[in-house]
Amino acid sequence: MIRVARASDLPEIAVIHAEGWHNAYGALMPEHILRSTTGQSMLEQWQRWFASPSDDVHLLIEDDRIAGFVHTCNPRPIQSPPADFGELYHLYLAPSLIGSGAGHQLFQFAIEHLKRCGYVGMLLWTLDGNAKAQLFYERQGMVLDGARRDDPTWLGDGVYEVRYRLAF
Repeated sequence: MIRVARASDLPEIAVIHAEGWHNAYGALMPEHILRSTTGQSMLEQWQRWFASPSDDVHLLIEDDRIAGFVHTCNPRPIQSPPADFGELYHLYLAPSLIGSGAGHQLFQFAIEHLKRCGYVGMLLWTLDGNAKAQLFYERQGMVLDGARRDDPTWLGDGVYEVRYRLAF
């Protein structure tokens, strides 16, 4: 079942997000960034995201627990996003569910949700070199669009993100 997130869900979302960073980015990000990425640090960030009226967070619930989440929003103003595209800002799963099909389920939900919101396509940014995520998104039909960026404060020096796009 997929449902809308509530403020009371934020601590669990933050833990899944922090675990996801450590699981996916361990070899890609500086150690000091990973050390500072905890459930508590992510909770503080999630409280800011959750307060934004343009952000939507939905949860995958399995066995009465949060198994993963998808966060969609208006596209961030990074490198001229195409008009009328929404953004898949986050898609994270509990580590035990990676490869189970749950990610595909959340991805498809994000597409349908953005369509219902009137968007004609979807963007997402992922770490350059995150081969598993890039392969997953490419299997879902997404393509690199040539945009690349860094964010030393959030990601660390020398770490870049690449942008994917999918027209509906």
